[in-house]
Amino acid sequence: MSLFITAAVIPTGGAALLSLTGTGSSGVASGVAISRTANAGATWLQIYSGLLIPNYLDVGDGLATNLSPSATYQWKIQDVATPAVSGLSNSLSPSSQLTLVPDLTSETLRRLLQAAIQSVVPPAGYKTPQLLFVMPLDATPQLPFAVLSLDLAQQDEVPIGLGIAKENFAMETLSAESGTNSAVWNVSGMQSRRYSLHLFTRNYLERDWWQDALVGILYGLQGLFARIGIDNQFSYQITQGAVTGDEAQPGFYYAQVEIDTKGVSTVQIQAQIGNFDAIIVDVSTATSDASGTSGLIINV
Repeated sequence: MSLFITAAVIPTGGAALLSLTGTGSSGVASGVAISRTANAGATWLQIYSGLLIPNYLDVGDGLATNLSPSATYQWKIQDVATPAVSGLSNSLSPSSQLTLVPDLTSETLRRLLQAAIQSVVPPAGYKTPQLLFVMPLDATPQLPFAVLSLDLAQQDEVPIGLGIAKENFAMETLSAESGTNSAVWNVSGMQSRRYSLHLFTRNYLERDWWQDALVGILYGLQGLFARIGIDNQFSYQITQGAVTGDEAQPGFYYAQVEIDTKGVSTVQIQAQIGNFDAIIVDVSTATSDASGTSGLIINV
């Protein structure tokens, strides 16, 4: 007749995964209750009552938000029929640090496209457009200019086996006590993306010339992407138009180039907790030495 409970941090932080084992007073896994206390307090909050289950995820049950990463928690499991049959978990601070290693396809495309535009020698009388990555909201930039944005990213296929949930794959528990204080997982697969390249010019001749130049640059980059491991396929469609000016704003010509790409996308997430599950400071009663100097005994 014994119950055991072990707490571990998960990579997101702000929560704890509780592992539950044992038997109740009747010798079988019966009804149990789980309670939690914070910062070694005397008040216990019951967060679960029911059958003994292998795992319980505490995301701040009974609180207005998730568990605080700056607090230290402890959990207790008790047999409902015989509360004396109980188990106490290890102390835990649910703190984690997540580091994102993003897919660099979009950033690589932006920088190469920007460099290529600056390298193009336009015909006499044509100006080189400024490439922006956000639509101007407060003022209109000087014509010509272009805006590149990612409008859609859609997953197509994933490598064999990566679409199946695996224990300790995407959300493995972290525990400094067990020596597992870091985790890395990848989100990888084939992805379709749609970029919008908006081009604004002073006249339709300049628009048509830069429109063709930008499409040519994009197709030139396709071979370069393949050589550095970004195997993207490009396709596009173009719509054109003009906006008539008024007393406040001059008119302009525009072209919207919809760029469709398909290729491998990989995002990596790294999780890290400290070398200790928790640091508990116990301040004892005041003392004095032979000289009469008072002090405190602090046990860490």
